[in-house]
Amino acid sequence: MSSDASGSTSVETWPCPLCGGDRAAPVLQGRDTWRGGVDLFQVVRCRDCTMVRTNPRPVASALSDFFDASYPFYRRAHEAASPDPRELERRLRPFIPRARRLTEFAGSPGRLLDVGCGDGHFMTAMKRQGWSVSGIERDASTCAHARGLGHDVVDCSFEEFPATPGGYDAITMWGVLQLSTDPVRTLSLASRLLRPGGVMAVGVSNFASLDRSVLRGRWWGLGLPRHLCHFEPHTITRMMNDTGLNVLKVLMDAPEWVAIENANTLLGIRGSTGFPRRALRRMVVHLIRAAYLFTAGTRGAPVMEVYAAKPL
Repeated sequence: MSSDASGSTSVETWPCPLCGGDRAAPVLQGRDTWRGGVDLFQVVRCRDCTMVRTNPRPVASALSDFFDASYPFYRRAHEAASPDPRELERRLRPFIPRARRLTEFAGSPGRLLDVGCGDGHFMTAMKRQGWSVSGIERDASTCAHARGLGHDVVDCSFEEFPATPGGYDAITMWGVLQLSTDPVRTLSLASRLLRPGGVMAVGVSNFASLDRSVLRGRWWGLGLPRHLCHFEPHTITRMMNDTGLNVLKVLMDAPEWVAIENANTLLGIRGSTGFPRRALRRMVVHLIRAAYLFTAGTRGAPVMEVYAAKPL
């Protein structure tokens, strides 16, 4: 059902993506996380299974408009100048621990498919671990950037991707599942492409985190209205188990860039700023990261990494 309840964006109501229920309680409202604007988007919690979702959500034709150069994970690829080798190494650094963890869960290198591969830096980190890598990316500029790093990337949706069932030893989705209009179907497709015993790795924002509770509708991890699903440890675990994957580990992560973005939100900083505000931001970032350390055991960090295996 379409409406314009959130403002100028055409939206539609949809059932819970985990249990299919329609009963829900409002949790919070927020504006476009990265572009601002006047439209308000509502986040609700399912009364039956507690899964959190954006509802109403933008209709498909409207949703695509939000994935332009303002989307943080496309922004770098839309920059005119190519970064120098030192900058590429700096960008690669955050992905190295994930690459090592995935290799440990998999047992040995093999064939990797990175769904929503972005600008390709994670694939570079996996190549250095000895993996044969390929990716899927829908944004043309971002796809071209990843190809420029020497990667095999297909410009299509996951549903359109031509692949042999059981052809991959590992599949990754960093920041992708929360964008899906049907995350159960997305996970089922991934499971089909994994070999028996293969590893699935998913990264999503943690709706149960302390910073979400504090910042509410201004929390960077909401990603409104692009993030349609908002996961907590128990809901992402149930969804992956329900699609036939055996969850091995749910890890909490508190990347510095997330703390920086939340500090920008708290301080009202958009784009570049002068030295006094940069110094203040640095102090706020340290406080936020300290809070992550003290609350990770009870509330969880802002980002979850979930590792699961396809049964033999």
